[in-house]
Amino acid sequence: MRWDASIQGMGDIHPCSEVGMSNMSDHHEPTKSVNFVVRLFRGDVSLPITYWLFGYVAGLAFFLGFRIYESNYASVALFGSTGLKRSLLLVSIVGTAYGAFIMIAIWRSAGKHRGSRLWSTVARITAFVAALIWMAEAASVFNQAVNSTAAIQEELALMNKSLPIMLDDVTRLDPVSLQSEDIH
Repeated sequence: MRWDASIQGMGDIHPCSEVGMSNMSDHHEPTKSVNFVVRLFRGDVSLPITYWLFGYVAGLAFFLGFRIYESNYASVALFGSTGLKRSLLLVSIVGTAYGAFIMIAIWRSAGKHRGSRLWSTVARITAFVAALIWMAEAASVFNQAVNSTAAIQEELALMNKSLPIMLDDVTRLDPVSLQSEDIH
């Protein structure tokens, strides 16, 4: 009976953990024959890997890509080739699909997390808020890619609020407009 007493003093032991090891196991043992992407989507990859590597690092890369595209959409819309416009639209669609995929993966991984409930809850809240932000960003980029003329007109309207203006004694900036694909 001494053996039973020593195990009871160790705290909770889950079926996946081995005797004498702490409860550091994050998930049940997934089958190794299942594709990694499938395991990730099912939430069978540990929460820290899913959240930090695939959610945060990869998500940050997509977010920065969206920002770079967004800051250059006027020049792409006016001077970019049709192929460039289509490739940027494709990147937007792939980024949106990845965002949905990884938010679901984080949500599921947090549900299977055997560590701190606080981390599981924080991960789920963060995934929900990030999904909302991701959808808004993707909608903005998608709208600009599909309707670049309207986006340029909106930008020109913002510029025209402060025009005309005299830069010096001889230089004056007048309001601008978009006619065909030319800015006048």
